[in-house]
Amino acid sequence: MIEFIGEILAQDFMLRALTGGALVAIACAMLGVLVVQRGITFVGDGLAHSMFGAAGIIALINAIFGAAVGADAGGGAYGAFFIWAALPLNVLVGFAMAWVRRTGKLRGDAAIGIFFPIMFAAGVLCLALRRNSGAPPLNMEALLFGSVLGMTPADLMITAGGAVVIAVIALTWGRRIAYAAFDPDLAAMSGVRVALAEYALFGLCAAVVAFSMRLAGVVLVSSLLAIPAGAASLWRGSYGAQLLFASLFAAISVKVGLILAYWIDVPSGAMIVLTMGALFFATMVVRALVATDASH
Repeated sequence: MIEFIGEILAQDFMLRALTGGALVAIACAMLGVLVVQRGITFVGDGLAHSMFGAAGIIALINAIFGAAVGADAGGGAYGAFFIWAALPLNVLVGFAMAWVRRTGKLRGDAAIGIFFPIMFAAGVLCLALRRNSGAPPLNMEALLFGSVLGMTPADLMITAGGAVVIAVIALTWGRRIAYAAFDPDLAAMSGVRVALAEYALFGLCAAVVAFSMRLAGVVLVSSLLAIPAGAASLWRGSYGAQLLFASLFAAISVKVGLILAYWIDVPSGAMIVLTMGALFFATMVVRALVATDASH
């Protein structure tokens, strides 16, 4: 086992994947605590699929106006260009979701469910129109499934910067957002701008989805927003305790999942999600046993 771990640590791409994957996991998990408290767990999945649509729209615009000249047509620099160019558009979609929720007074994830298929279908349509225009073929598979093992030093720096920003926001303004999510009426009477808090939460979710997409993909990003925070909520601790638990849960899941994927030679994203699932159910069992002991 020691030799196996040494083999992994001797490879630069695995070190970047373990470090960057953990950073993405922690950023998503900390934001996920706020998402779960607000009762909009579906927002990660909705904005991840919306990001696919936003990238498709940018890809069509690129084909029409010839932007990003010199970038390759594969999933490398070209794919990264589409993702970063689509980030502002995805944030606008996040704001639109929050606006529809508030003005339409839709409950739960209804507003998210409206934008989810519209944006995904727009992405599919734009990619088809791009193909019909004769533009070079574009590999969007990495956007759907991610490529954490293909993380470059530049990706790692961007990921680290994004994770630090999310962590700072969660630790400073997160309590106000959580307060507004838990009891909007009482928060408003206490001087918290509830509407601003909701827009900020949706905008942050859209941003963290965008900077995580190229590395984690649609499925893994939505899982990182939901599962660690769901596991943390089982213990019903303080806001700070839930942030810590969710962050550790996510980081451990990513590292264990990556190591297992390398060992078994299977897709890393799928193994990370399954690892999170196994740890979530293990957490449920432990929580049930603790509750049973406490009742006796």
